[in-house]
Amino acid sequence: MSQLFSLDIQNKRSSERSSSKVGQIGEELAAAFLVRNAYLLVAANFKVPVGRNRVGAPVNGEIDLIAYDEGVLWR
Repeated sequence: MSQLFSLDIQNKRSSERSSSKVGQIGEELAAAFLVRNAYLLVAANFKVPVGRNRVGAPVNGEIDLIAYDEGVLWR
């Protein structure tokens, strides 16, 4: 039983790492696209407080990329 539990934890951690890596690559591609198309990157991974959960703990959101284009901010 403990071997099965151990394998489940390893698989979950592996998939989390792989998902995180895919997200990182996606953000890098999006940033490169924006720069290539003359946008000015203003911020990346900008954390914003959005409220509190049921037990009162603060909840944050994240904006991956914020870019500026001729007087307009894009998020």
